[in-house]
Order: sequence, then C-alpha cells, then structure tokens
Amino acid sequence: MAGRRWLRQLLRAFGRDQRGNAAVIFCFCAVPLAAGAGLAIDTMLAYSVEDQLQKSLDAAGLAAGRTALPEDVEADARSYFNTNFGAGAGFAELTDFDVDVNEVGDELTLTASAQMQTHFMRLFGHDTVTVAARTVINRQVRGLELALVLDVTGSMVEDNKIGALKTAAAELIDILYGDRETVPDLWVSLVPYTGVVNIGTANKPFLAPSDQVNTAPSNFSPDTWAGCVMARTAPRDQNDDPPSVARFASYLHPKRPRPTWPLYYDNDWGRTGIDPKTKRVDSYDNGVRYYEGYGPNQLCPDPITPLTAKKSTIKSRIAALQPWHRQRGATHTNIGLVWGWRTLSPRWRGLWNGAPSDLPLDYATENMDKAVIVLTDGDNTLLTTTVNGSTASRYTAYPNLAALGATSSNVTTKLNQRTTSVCTAIKTAGITVYAITFGDSPSSTGQSLMRGCASSPALYWHSPDGTNLRTVFRTIGTQLSKLRIAQ
Repeated sequence: MAGRRWLRQLLRAFGRDQRGNAAVIFCFCAVPLAAGAGLAIDTMLAYSVEDQLQKSLDAAGLAAGRTALPEDVEADARSYFNTNFGAGAGFAELTDFDVDVNEVGDELTLTASAQMQTHFMRLFGHDTVTVAARTVINRQVRGLELALVLDVTGSMVEDNKIGALKTAAAELIDILYGDRETVPDLWVSLVPYTGVVNIGTANKPFLAPSDQVNTAPSNFSPDTWAGCVMARTAPRDQNDDPPSVARFASYLHPKRPRPTWPLYYDNDWGRTGIDPKTKRVDSYDNGVRYYEGYGPNQLCPDPITPLTAKKSTIKSRIAALQPWHRQRGATHTNIGLVWGWRTLSPRWRGLWNGAPSDLPLDYATENMDKAVIVLTDGDNTLLTTTVNGSTASRYTAYPNLAALGATSSNVTTKLNQRTTSVCTAIKTAGITVYAITFGDSPSSTGQSLMRGCASSPALYWHSPDGTNLRTVFRTIGTQLSKLRIAQ
C-alpha cells in the first residue's frame, strides 16, 4: 500500500511539474523568432541601401543638371553616382542605372536599382533583395533680366578676341535657352561699348528737343546720326536717371584733318577713297573683320539691343558684333555699364523702343533676378597727345579731359572712379554683377577694378585666352540656371 501511494504521488507531482514546457515552447518558438530577427536585420539593411541609393541618385541628378552640354549629362551623372554610392557597395551591387533627358532638355529623370545579398532570409529561400530609386531633376531657369555689356574696342581685333567673345557669349545663350526660342520670363539685352554707346536711332526721344539731331540734322551731312550719345555731366553719367529727368546730347565726332592731327587721331570726312556716308568701311586683319571709317559717327559701335525674349534675336546681334580699328577709339567701361544698368532699371520701363512696355520689372520682383555680365579686354583709357603745344584727347562720350575733370596723367584714375561708382550703384539696386577681364592687356590695376566691380570675388574671372573664356561663360550660364528636385 505504501509503495502504491508513493507511486501515485510521484505521478501526480510529475503531472504538475511545468519546467520542461519552457524548453519545449522555446524549441517551437525559436524558428519563427530567428526568422523574424533575420527579416528585421535584412529589412534594415535593405532600407539603408535604398536610402544610400536615393541620396546618391539625387546628388548625381543635381550635379548632372549643372552640366552645360547635354551630351555630357549622362557621363557626369554616372560619375557622381558612382562616387556617392560607394558607401553602399559593401551591401549591394548596382544592377541598373539610367539617365533620361526630355526632348526640351530641361528635365532629367534618373533611375537605379541594386541587388542586396540577404543574411538570414536565405534560410527561407530568399538569397537576394532588389531595391530601386528614382529622381526627377528640373533644370529650372528662374525669371531673369540679363544685360551683356561687351567691350568692342579696337584691341578686340588682336588674336581674334572678338571671335572668341562671340563664340563664348553665344554658348551662354544656348545654355539659358536650350533648344527653345523663348523661355518664360527670360529677357536679354546687349550693350556693345567702346568710348561711347549707341542707343539706336529709334530711341531719338531720349535726346533733348534742342539737340542738333532735331534742329540741325545737316550737321551730320553727308551722313546721318547713327545713334551714339554723349555722357551726361556728373553725377548723371553714373546713374539711371531717365530722359524725363535729364535728356541726352547726340554724339558727333568732329572733323580733324590729317595734317593737323596724328594719323590715329584724324577724322578727315572728305579723305580720298572713303565714302563718309558709309560711316563704316569693313576692313580685315588676318581674317578678322572690323570697322574703319571716317565721318561724324566714327567710333560709334553697334546699337544697344534692349531686353528681348527671342534667342535668335540676341544670338544674331552677338554674331554681328564688330570692333573698330585698333588705332581708334578708347575704352570707357563705365559708359558700357551705366547703359547696361539702364536696360534693366525699372525707371526706364516702357522707354526702350523694341522692348515690351512692361519691362524692365521692379527690383525684387518675386522669382525674378537681374544680372549684368561685363567684359573688357583692357584698361579704361582716353588717349591724349600734344598738338601745337596743347594737350588734346581722343573724342569719346567725354569730348575732352575737362569733361572728366581730368588731366592727361590721371584720366584713367578718373574713369576708374566712375566705373566703381556705377558698379556700386548697380549692386546696391539688387543687380548681380559678373565681371570678366580678357586677354593680356588688362593691367593688375584693371583686373583689381573689375574684381571689385563683381558682386563677389567669386563672380570675377580673368580669362587669358578664348578657350578659358568659353569655360567662364559656361560657368556663368550654369550658375544662372537654378535647379530643384521635383520628385
């Protein structure tokens, strides 16, 4: 009896004992727990790879979007992507990368996928996981009013600098417009300058009613007024006061017979073999075309092109630019700059013949920028000589040294001071200034002047040759093109 009682107690105790159940339950749960942990780890790794893939794709798209030439976009995008995706290469292998540029050229779509080796999920038959990413980059040109202020003095004939300038400027326009004839809210003006600027005969209302063009047009006979104007007296030669505040006087280069003046100062309207009515006689220097003429409009450059929306118009005007003879004229960058400003100043809204009546827009108009690109290949000059014991100066928008308050020894200083004054006023108005010196003529002082003219030192370049100049204009063009991630 005692033995059987003991056996029954032992069996009851064994039945009540649950310590073995924990091991059994753990054995049953271990497999799904391991699978869940493995899935979580592999999932986190996949998310990490996907994040790296997306960030690398975004960076590649933004970098490639800044590329000036469409044919370089895919190569640049792949290069940037490979550099940035290197951090994820230990977990995944890139299986696909594609760049698609839309027909217009202003939208880039980048896609990529990668295959990641699993660590735990392979126990359940899943050896790899594929992750993918996509980004769309809009190359968005903000609204822009841009003035190109370009030196067309005689020194631009040398080494065909004028040809290099035209090529570089045309490429900039191509960057801004792409394949389109117009871009919403993009307007460009062109201001060629020497020692004087041509406002165009259609803008004759800028002249005073008493000006000789209105009262004595025969003064220009046998030619007619070509459109150049004199500088107003200081400080209006350095500001954007419109004609309603102070009108302009027409430019008429005086007759200077050759026997009285040195060869490069002469302007003998009746010189044999020269038809003064043509005012510009094409000549060539090693294939470079330039103007060489005599008469009342000597040294008067091509007219200003006011703000225009058409790519073809501005490119054709750039292509037609010609400098004057290298032994004639002078360089007044301040005159070019102040007229570039006047093509952008809202105080001149509706005044420019050929520009829309609602332009230029107000400063700080939402989503609109204003910018000036100024290029010169030399220092400010107003050359002088001694004639019959008296100092005489070349005729420009400033008819003589007295108009500048200058002497023959400080004329460049006076012109530089005016250039700085105009640059400061333009920047204060909220216009971004990009400045370029070109070739081997600008002195260290001239380069320093233009560096100070730029809105920041980073927006100034010295280009020693045409190849470098193309790079500079392409750089500026891409800086003017704003980018954003659309998706």
